[in-house]
Amino acid sequence: MGAAVYRLPVKITLVALAFLLWHVSPASAIPSVENRPGHVRTIRVAGDLYFPPYEYVDENGVYKGFNVDIMRAIAIEKGLDLELVPMPWSEAVEALKRGEVDAIQGMKYSPARDQVFDFSDQYLESAQAIFVDRANRYIINLEDLKDTTVAVQSGDISFDLVAKIDGAKIIFTKTQEEGLEKVLDGEADAFVGNRLTGLYILQRKGQTDRLKIIGGPINPTRYGLAVLEGNQQLLALFNEGIKAIKAHRTYEKIYGKWFGELIEPGSRKLKRVTYGVTVALALAAAVALLTIRWNRLLHQEVRRRTEELDLANMRLLASDRLKEQILDNIQSGIITLNPEGKILSVSAPATALTGLGKQDVGKHYRDTTLRDLIDEERLDSMMLEQGQFPDRELSLPGGVILHSGLYPLKGARDNPEGAIISFRDITREKKLQEALHRQDKLHSLGQLVAGIAHEIRNPLTSIKTFVELIPQKFENPRFRDEVARFVPAEIERLNTLIHDLLEYSRPRSPVTESCLVHEYVEKVLLLFAPEIKKKRVAARQEVLQELRVMVDKHHFQQVLINLILNSMEAVEEGGRITITAGRDGPWGWVRVADDGSGINPEDLARVFEPFFSRKPNGTGLGLFVCYQFIKENGGDINITSYPGSGTTVELRLPIASPGGEAVG
Repeated sequence: MGAAVYRLPVKITLVALAFLLWHVSPASAIPSVENRPGHVRTIRVAGDLYFPPYEYVDENGVYKGFNVDIMRAIAIEKGLDLELVPMPWSEAVEALKRGEVDAIQGMKYSPARDQVFDFSDQYLESAQAIFVDRANRYIINLEDLKDTTVAVQSGDISFDLVAKIDGAKIIFTKTQEEGLEKVLDGEADAFVGNRLTGLYILQRKGQTDRLKIIGGPINPTRYGLAVLEGNQQLLALFNEGIKAIKAHRTYEKIYGKWFGELIEPGSRKLKRVTYGVTVALALAAAVALLTIRWNRLLHQEVRRRTEELDLANMRLLASDRLKEQILDNIQSGIITLNPEGKILSVSAPATALTGLGKQDVGKHYRDTTLRDLIDEERLDSMMLEQGQFPDRELSLPGGVILHSGLYPLKGARDNPEGAIISFRDITREKKLQEALHRQDKLHSLGQLVAGIAHEIRNPLTSIKTFVELIPQKFENPRFRDEVARFVPAEIERLNTLIHDLLEYSRPRSPVTESCLVHEYVEKVLLLFAPEIKKKRVAARQEVLQELRVMVDKHHFQQVLINLILNSMEAVEEGGRITITAGRDGPWGWVRVADDGSGINPEDLARVFEPFFSRKPNGTGLGLFVCYQFIKENGGDINITSYPGSGTTVELRLPIASPGGEAVG
């Protein structure tokens, strides 16, 4: 910031105050924004996300600092409707250039910046400094940074100083704190940045014994608000506000809060005292009445504005408490990370599920047990592309199963600010799903057995016929050849059916393989052939013969059985069932359509729920199990239906090559 400005405290006499009040009425001292023509919107003012003590977001998410208090005081004085928008410094500068914000609440003046921005009256003097390791002995001034590695905050005016040094390797950081950490970690030889901010950060982190400032203040420069070139109307409002808070000594209180007492030089004190005494002697008679009037109005205005600020703070705190209570009382555990991977918050359910707690806030997730619960590649991808990864299951010791999701954490104007990680205990759900799968498989098994029974009768009839004819035709060579050829084939056919039935009834995890869709469609239609014939249903198939999908063959067969069974129950005698299949890019699709009674719109959204059924004797498990099986095999299932017009169920599964590999 440069050398501080000093002065001795001065008491303004009542006569001097009367003179000032005579020329400045209360109505003009605190103008209302409604009385200024052209005010139609909130003024958006950007500031650095982390530039203490000027401006920063603390660990509770509160935006505070010297600049923040200055802006709030100006807003009160001028009756402005301001929105303070914290963001990384480089983004704040670009946002002002693009017109996304109206001003930046604190910027150091430079001739280059003056080509793009207009600056308010100075309300502070800012200076830079060189921070190096305390053991460093070879860096004395800026010239000594030649052939060294120097950390500089991105977009900071310090870059103009370092860029002129030959051979200096510059490392850009998002914040000044990150730049100081580069020196502490040995990644940089020096950090060039704001003197006051650097001292503040080192004192707060307790690192003043590790780093030191080399030389005196560098490039002391005026510091004030910045607007786009030509925005004189807004600049005039800010200058009026700065003048007003200095006149009312609000500025001195804010300065003292963040930097210590503001003391002016003795000559300035003498000048102010002389002027005050002169004015006081001239206007002593008028001051008493005007002072009483002014104080009464001023107290009323200050009290009103203070109540407004207190109410706003109470609402903010109540909002934060409400959010924390909501997060602590939902079943899902929530953990948030900043863009650098450090933990910002841990909800109570997350503590119960993961073992992490408040003591882990501020740590990098790799330094905690969270590193074993998230996929770093998914996290990095989400941070870069701002995508979502809502589905992931984790198996923990003791048989606990967690459902995990990754979502972007966004701030104002959807700017990325980190990641949200959710955890939910689904152990009971998984066990219930497994039980439902077994129950539905038994239900479907009954339907399968009914179809297989018909297939078994055919070979048994052939065998029985041959056995009954053996006593009569055993001497016939041709008969013996027929027995030797047909009976073993029919027995093998029976064996295959029994083997498939046993395989189908065993519960297991899906084993995906390349399956020809038309083979399974024909196999299932063959099982339903007696029922189709009995009900005189027109069953038609249009399946791409070479279509292969990656799927567990038993799961695929059971899904087809359930869908065709539903269609058989929905159609009237003489109805139609159509099975079609084709390819759409890397996906294969299979559609089972019927012209049955259809599904009511209010029921369509619930058909995949377990135990939901409108059938008198239905269990409500068929479509639920279909949904689970298709999802487990990496596919999707959708239903379209209209009452009285029939139903179409579409399955989508990954395409497979003839060699058995997934395509795409």
